Amino acid sequence: MGNKMRAARFLAILLLLVAIIAAALYLIRLPLAGWAVRSAMAGAGLEQPQATVTALTFDGIRLEKVSSGAEAREAFQFHVIEVDYHWRQLLSAQKVAAVRAGPGLLRVNISDGGQVSIPGLASGGEGSGGAELPFQSLILSSIRLHAETSAGSAVGELSAEFEKETGGRAEIELESNNFGLKELTIPAGKINAELELAESGSTALVFAFKGDMLAQGVAANNVSLAIDGEGVNWRDLIEGERNTVAGNAHISFSAPQILFGSAQNQETLNQLAPIELAFGQSVSEAALEGEFDVNFSDSVFEVRLRESAPVTLAAPDGTGLTIAQSGAAPLYALRGERETASFQFAIKSAGVNAAGSADIERENDRWRVAAPITVEQYSSPELSLDDSQIEFSGVLNGDDLTADLALKSGLRRAQIGRLSVSDAPFTSAFRAEGNLSAQTVNIYNREECITFERGQLRLEEQNAEASLGRTQLCNADGPLLVFTWAGDMVCSLNGEISSANGRFSLGETSASGRPPNIRFNAVYNPLDSRTTIEGIATGGDVTLNEMIDLSAMIGRFDFSLDPAVMRASGVVDRVRAEQSAELKFITPVIADGTFELEGKDTTFQYSLMTPAGNALGVGTGRHDMSTASGETTFTFQDLRFEPEGLQPNELAPGLKGIVSAATGGADGAVRFGWSKEGITSGANFDLNDISFDGPTLAVTRTTGVNGSVTLNNLLPVSTEGVQTLTLNIVDAGALELTNGEVSFEFPGNDTLQLKRGEFPWFGGTIGAYEATASFSGAATIPLRAENIHLEQVLDFASVEGLSGEGVLSGSLPLVFEDGKARIENGVFRSNGPGAIRYTGPAADAASAAGENAQVAFDFLRDLRYKSLEVTVNGALDGQLDFGLRFEGTGDLTVRNQSVQNVPVLYRINLTVENMDLIRQANLLRSIELKVQEELSGRGAN
Repeated sequence: MGNKMRAARFLAILLLLVAIIAAALYLIRLPLAGWAVRSAMAGAGLEQPQATVTALTFDGIRLEKVSSGAEAREAFQFHVIEVDYHWRQLLSAQKVAAVRAGPGLLRVNISDGGQVSIPGLASGGEGSGGAELPFQSLILSSIRLHAETSAGSAVGELSAEFEKETGGRAEIELESNNFGLKELTIPAGKINAELELAESGSTALVFAFKGDMLAQGVAANNVSLAIDGEGVNWRDLIEGERNTVAGNAHISFSAPQILFGSAQNQETLNQLAPIELAFGQSVSEAALEGEFDVNFSDSVFEVRLRESAPVTLAAPDGTGLTIAQSGAAPLYALRGERETASFQFAIKSAGVNAAGSADIERENDRWRVAAPITVEQYSSPELSLDDSQIEFSGVLNGDDLTADLALKSGLRRAQIGRLSVSDAPFTSAFRAEGNLSAQTVNIYNREECITFERGQLRLEEQNAEASLGRTQLCNADGPLLVFTWAGDMVCSLNGEISSANGRFSLGETSASGRPPNIRFNAVYNPLDSRTTIEGIATGGDVTLNEMIDLSAMIGRFDFSLDPAVMRASGVVDRVRAEQSAELKFITPVIADGTFELEGKDTTFQYSLMTPAGNALGVGTGRHDMSTASGETTFTFQDLRFEPEGLQPNELAPGLKGIVSAATGGADGAVRFGWSKEGITSGANFDLNDISFDGPTLAVTRTTGVNGSVTLNNLLPVSTEGVQTLTLNIVDAGALELTNGEVSFEFPGNDTLQLKRGEFPWFGGTIGAYEATASFSGAATIPLRAENIHLEQVLDFASVEGLSGEGVLSGSLPLVFEDGKARIENGVFRSNGPGAIRYTGPAADAASAAGENAQVAFDFLRDLRYKSLEVTVNGALDGQLDFGLRFEGTGDLTVRNQSVQNVPVLYRINLTVENMDLIRQANLLRSIELKVQEELSGRGAN
C-alpha cells in the first residue's frame, strides 16, 4: 500500500510543480519557460528531465514531450500534459482546477524483495504533500504501464477520470509476460481492475485475473480469480477525515488444473513432500476452488468461508482435501495484534480417510494451536495407520515451544530410514519442549511407558527381522526423543525396551524367546542414513538357532548402521548357556566374553565356568549371520576334579549317576561347527590320573585312568579310530581288576566297541575282547579269564589253613542294566589236575561235630582233583550263586586205618549274600555245612 501511495503522490507533486513554475514564469514567457520547468524537475529528483512548454497563460499551461530517465528507458513519458488553474489560487493554495495527461508511458520496477521503485527518480526526490488532492479534476488517458521484474514484465493500460464533486472511475488492464514476484511467476495472464467512486461517496472495486501461475514447482493453469468489494466513503479519505480503509469483498477462485512437481529438482520435491504425506501418495494433478467473504474495518480483518462453498482440492482419481468453516468462528481474523484461524478439514484418497479441525491463535509473538484428528485409514510409502486418534495442542512463545500430543495409533507400518515397523498398535501421550533458535525439540513420554501389544520389525538390505509380543518402551533419564536441526538434522531416542517374547532373525541366524531388557541411546541422522546405538542388556531367556538356550544376560554393546555396512561390538559380563535339546550332552555353563560384528561376519571370544563358579577354560569362534554357519574351539588346561569341587557330571549330564567323587585332571579342546546342514563336533582329551566312583553302581571305584582320547563327534559320540587308556584299579566288589589297559572305539551308532580290555588276574589274565555294548538298554560284555592260579585265588581269600594249586580258565559274561552289573552263566574249569588242602582250625574241630564231618575234612586235608568246575551267577553288588564240582582222590582214615587214593566227587551249591564274605571266615563255615550235607548222602560219591 505504501509503494502505491508513494507513486500516486509523486504524480500529483509533479503536476503541481509544473503548474507553479508555469504561473511564476508567465512574464518571462516561452523562451525561458522550458528551461525553468526542466530545472524544477531536476530539483524534484527526476533524472535527465525533458519537457517543452508549448502554451503558457495565467489560466493554464501545456507541456509536451515530458519525460524522465535515459532515452528508450524513460521512467515516464507524456506526450501532452495540460493544467488549468486560477493563478491567484495556485499561488496561495497550491491547487489547480484540472489536470489532463496522455497519451503516455509509466514504468515501475519491482525487486525480488517486493520493493517498488520508479527509474529516473533519485532517492529523496519524492517531495512532500498531504492527503488532500491538489486538483479538482484529473483525466489520464491512454497511459501505457510497464511493471518489470527480474523474471519478466506485465504490460497494460491505465485510464482514469475523476471529478472531486461527482466522483469518477479508473480502469487498469495488464497482461503478463513471465511476470515474477518472489516464488510466484505468471507465465501468461490478464488482469482487469475497475475502481468506481460514486457521487454518493461509495467505493466499489471489481478485480479479475485469468491465466496461469507457477510457484515452487506447482503449475496452475486457467486460473480464475474474482474480487467484488465495497470500501468506505472515498470523500472522507480525500478530505482527510479518515486515514484507514474499511469495507467488504467477495472473493472466488478456481484452478481447474494444478500440476504438481512440474520442476523436477530436489528442492521442489522436498517442498512437495507435505502434499504426498497428507494424501499418502503423490498427487500429480488436481483442481482447486473456493469462495471467501472478507470484511475489514479500522480494527478488524475477517475472512469467512461460505457454508455451501468450502475450499476443495480434488484430483481426477478422487483424492481430495476439503476445508470448511468451523462453527461461528471466522476462517481467519485479525483484531489488532491478535490473529486467529479456525477450520475443519477432511482428507480422502485411495489409502487415506481422515478428518479433524484446527484452532490457531497468534498474539504478539505467542502462537497457540489445537488440532484433534481422527484417522480411519492412512496409507503412504512411509506410514500406514488404522483407527487412530490424535489430540495435539501446543504453544509457541517467541522461540519457545511447548506441545502435548495424545495418540491412539493403530500402526500398521512405519518406515524410518531402512527400518520398517509393522502391526504395532499402541496408545500413549507425549510432551514436547523446544527452542526454535536453538533448533532443538525434546519429547517426553508423559506416561511411564509406551505399550505395544505386538510388533514386526524389518531392516531392509540386511535380511534382519524381528517379531515381538507385548513390548514396552519406557522412559530413561532425560527426554525420550530429541530432534535437532542445527546443521544436519539428528534424531536421538533414549529409553528402555522390554518384550514378553519375540523371534529374531539375521540371515539364517535366528533366536526366539524372551529378549533381554535393553537400556539404550540411539541416534539417527537422516542425511547420511546412519544409525548408532549404545546399550546395556540384562536378563532374557532366548534360544539361539534352536540349539543353545541363553538366559540371565548382563552385557553392553555398540551398534552402527550406514548404507554400506552394519557393525556391532559388545562385552558380555555374564550369560547362562545350555543346550536346548531334551537330551543334553553338555551341562549349563556361565560365559563371559566379547564379540565383533562386521557386516554379517561375527567373531567372538569367551571364557566358561560352571554355575557353581568353577573355571573351565576359554574359547574363540566366528559366525556368519547370512548362512547361520560358524565354528568355535574351547580349550582347557589342567582341569582339576575334586570331590567337593568340579565333577565330570557338571560338564556332561550323561555322566550323572555313572561316575562321582572324581579326582585328577584333564587337558584338551572341544570343537563345534554349525550350519543349515547340522552340527559338527569333536574333542581331544588328555586324562591325568583320574579316579572316580563308578562307572554306575556296578563298579565301586575306578582309579588311575591315564591316556588320550580323540573324538571326531560328540553327538552321537564317535572316536577317531581305536583309543587306548590305562587303568590302575577297577574295583567291582566281587571283581577287582588292577593295572589294566583298555582299547576301545565309539563308532557313532550309540555303541561302545571294546577291542581289548585286559587286566592281570591271579597269575593269569582277565579281559574282554571284541565286545560291543549299546548305550541304550542292557549290555553284555563277556569277560574271559585265562590261566588263573588257584593258589593265588586262595591266598586272596586268606582263609587260615586253606591252600591249593592248579590252573583255571573260563568266562564271566557281565550284563550291565540300569547302572548295575551281574554275572550270567559264568564258569571256570581247571586246565588240568590240581589240589585243594585245608588244615585249619575247622578241621581240628570237625571230629567233635561227628563222624561225617571228620571224614569230610579228612578228604580236604589233601584233595587231589583231576577236574574242577565252578559256575557263577548273580549281581556283583549282591547275592552270588556258586556251583562247585570236584572230581578226584583223597586220603581217608577209617578206624585208625589209612586208606589212600579214595575216589571223591563233590557237588556243592553255595549262595553268598555278599562277596565280601569271601574274605571272611564265614565262607569256610558255609563250605563246611555244604560238605556235611554232601557226605550225608545227598551229593558225594
